[in-house]
Amino acid sequence: MTRVVVIGAGIVGTAAAHRLAAGGAQVTVFDNGAIGGATAAGAGIIATISSRVTDLDVASFRFAAARHYLELVETCTAAGISGHSYAPVGQLSIAFDDAEQAALEVDFDRATELVGRFGPSSVGTPELLTAAEVSRRYPMIAPTRGGLLLPEVARVDGDVMRRSLLQLAVAHRATVVTGTAHPEIHDGRVTAVSSEHGRFEADVVVVAAGAWSGTLIPSLAGIVEPQRGQIVHLHLPGASALPTLDTAAGHYLLTFPGDHVVIGATRETGSGFDAELTAGGVAQVLAQGMSLVPSLAQARWIEARVGLRPASRDGFPILGQAPGVDGLWLATGMGPSGLTLGPYCGSVVAQHVLADHSVPTQATDAEVRAPAIPRAYQPARS
Repeated sequence: MTRVVVIGAGIVGTAAAHRLAAGGAQVTVFDNGAIGGATAAGAGIIATISSRVTDLDVASFRFAAARHYLELVETCTAAGISGHSYAPVGQLSIAFDDAEQAALEVDFDRATELVGRFGPSSVGTPELLTAAEVSRRYPMIAPTRGGLLLPEVARVDGDVMRRSLLQLAVAHRATVVTGTAHPEIHDGRVTAVSSEHGRFEADVVVVAAGAWSGTLIPSLAGIVEPQRGQIVHLHLPGASALPTLDTAAGHYLLTFPGDHVVIGATRETGSGFDAELTAGGVAQVLAQGMSLVPSLAQARWIEARVGLRPASRDGFPILGQAPGVDGLWLATGMGPSGLTLGPYCGSVVAQHVLADHSVPTQATDAEVRAPAIPRAYQPARS
């Protein structure tokens, strides 16, 4: 039986562990329990369409990542796990001036083209809304110049989904170890991981350690670095009627049942591993939220969270086998796209590992065929 160690128990690592264990590998997951994990803090939009993506292979991967959530929800339901937090609520991108409205019109054309190419699943049919239509449908939103609605885009609580994935992995006999682990590499291949619990021999090591990945793999130092994000949670009566909201400035708002509002998030490059809230960060997030929904000024405070995103140098994930090291796989660097791409990235790496090691499985050929990793995501791209 192929022995796989997954370093990292965030949404990427647990997704990889689940697929590996379900596919017949002997899986050990290391959870460092560090404060500031991005998944634990994150609640976000499954944002399939990105205005910065022009590569069709990357766009295809993002659509596949969104559809993958539907598979996960089915798997969770079949396993009796109902609290996965995933729900399609729609995504409304808002314009506040003429320039932003013109940009939304370009985004509308791009979204329409991509939905025509890859299908509407997890996106829906794009709608370009006038200011009057935004106000009529969503009277809580501040006056706008218009909006772009993607009606089937979903949102998810990262930590809730992570725990669901970990539960699925454990059900397939994966073992969870609390602590840190470091890959051991000899003669160009990974042989084990070392930890405070001893040495764990491994045929494959998957590094999905988020912002800490660069501390484990020398080649990632300076390429994957922590980026602090501060997020605020509030309660506002009636807010559950809102879709997820985002703006050209990059801030967003989403809601969960019970009128639970989440506003995010700062993007503090150069933060290092400082996972502390700051007055300035919280004030910035609150101001951004109230610019979208002015009545948030009367909202009840719940909490604020901090997450350290694994930000890559070029903003794209680092996904695939580490150059020059057999058996070492990387799945990190998703930055602010971690909740959109993370589960699928973990699953894709797992499928490549299972295929490369010919792990016996009862799955069908279609289930074990490893999807292609876009060139823009591969570790050796630069």
